[in-house]
Amino acid sequence: TDRAVREGYSWNPYVFRCVEFIASNERDRRIVLREEDPHKGPIIERSKQDREQRRLLRVLNRRANEWEVGQVFRHRLVAQFVLSSRGVFVEAVRTRSGGIHSVYLLDPDMVEVVPGRRKKNPQDPNEIGVVTPIESFKVTTAVANGTPRWEWRPPFDPDATPEDQPSGIVWLRSPHPTIFERGMSPMEAVGLSAELDRYARLYNRRFMMKDGRPGGILSVKGPLDPQYEEVLKNRFSGGPEFSNSSTVVIEADDMAWADTSGHPRDTQWGDTMDRTKREMCVGFGLPESVVSDSSGQTFDNADADYAKAWEHSLLPLFRLLDAQLDALTPGGF
Repeated sequence: TDRAVREGYSWNPYVFRCVEFIASNERDRRIVLREEDPHKGPIIERSKQDREQRRLLRVLNRRANEWEVGQVFRHRLVAQFVLSSRGVFVEAVRTRSGGIHSVYLLDPDMVEVVPGRRKKNPQDPNEIGVVTPIESFKVTTAVANGTPRWEWRPPFDPDATPEDQPSGIVWLRSPHPTIFERGMSPMEAVGLSAELDRYARLYNRRFMMKDGRPGGILSVKGPLDPQYEEVLKNRFSGGPEFSNSSTVVIEADDMAWADTSGHPRDTQWGDTMDRTKREMCVGFGLPESVVSDSSGQTFDNADADYAKAWEHSLLPLFRLLDAQLDALTPGGF
């Protein structure tokens, strides 16, 4: 997850824009509580909400914890959900009355899912118990003198009391098709495209920094004085500030210039960046017009692309998050 954030989200403008588009569209919507059907059920009016329901909406919409407002928390949650193949780990802290007091995002790279066995009678040493894929979560809290320290956190139980479970972790993830204890991220699919885009930019940057002016071989007729050779190098290189230019002055039978800096591969970086941009947009399920530039489209086509992004990318993602966050609502799932 750290590499996805560092080399994708922080360095690549297209990955950044895709993640920001998804996260900001969720952040700008308010969380509501519905009865029965989570998508079409009637919204519970404020006058009918109990204390725990009002508290939950306040946490998700206004103040998630003492350091974050609800919009910032949800923005980070969705960004982690898209970037992290380990999933998102939300620690929910209960109030004394059993409601949700606050929620916190844990670093996905610092949390491990620990399987185990559950026993009906924990005091019976002979009972084997039932295998459970999520017995607890191992959270790295600090590293002192190179030695990590861990804490064990339980999965959030909607039916537990504040005395039995003051806090617990809700694990959100886009499901992996074969491995239960991990998730999936678009960054895994577009990682190579993002890396190729980065190297294409570095290639062009090196060309501009080290050989911004065309390098080549200058042939001069007749004997050449070293003093004039240096003058010619500076003039053809663009001055002393381009001292890394690969201009070479040699003696020859006639005046001539041979360009050694131009190569067909030098023009490929632009085509490579256009191709990788399309691949990254495909990986995140977003049309190019909503991520980068819609100047080549009509208003109707741009609106259709935006509607397509909502219908086929954003709504399924938000509904997947909503289904997993139902653990926080009163009454559980």
